[in-house]
Amino acid sequence: MNENFYNLTPDVILQLVESLGLIPTGHCFALNSLENRVYSVKLEEGENLVVKFYRPGRWTKEQILEEHKFLFDLQENEIPVCAPRIFQGQSLFEKAGIYCAIWNRTGGRAPEELSFDELQMLGRYLGRLHNVGASSVAKHRIHLTSTKYGIETLNFLIQNEFIPISLQKKYTELVNQVCNTYDSFLRDEPLIRIHGDCHKGNILKGENGFFFLD
Repeated sequence: MNENFYNLTPDVILQLVESLGLIPTGHCFALNSLENRVYSVKLEEGENLVVKFYRPGRWTKEQILEEHKFLFDLQENEIPVCAPRIFQGQSLFEKAGIYCAIWNRTGGRAPEELSFDELQMLGRYLGRLHNVGASSVAKHRIHLTSTKYGIETLNFLIQNEFIPISLQKKYTELVNQVCNTYDSFLRDEPLIRIHGDCHKGNILKGENGFFFLD
């Protein structure tokens, strides 16, 4: 793991922003993020940016660029998503040995409750999102398979004794049952690009309606 990831300081973040020809005010604070390091930065002209530093070792450069390509494809098809900004023809940069990208900060809140009409609207958006996802192949994206996220994870937990011996048999049976059920649903279904993390916290509603994050 790149130690710089755990020691990101405002000066490193602001240096990245300045290197792209922008003028920050010095206003910089961390936003909630489970995997990455994400910061809000304010510019002199009043614009607010979101700067994301990707956790080293979790995604390859190719995987991140494929994610950006998917977001650009969705934008071109008028699906409300937040896509990274492009500077000198690039959307992905490297600072202190860490891949990073910049977004415009978009206002909005996660809705507490969704009406039936809103659920229908979001369902239509997701249908269009999947249609766009099926229009191209992400060669480097990780596939959500039962082997990768079920069996291999189970073996890791058992081999490293994270599961008490008294529970290993029942836990293994349950994991195998979940994996078999997943495989039965997946059989003969095509693999396409999807959101991958589409929970309510990644759906915001602002002045211009709903939009998808991450």
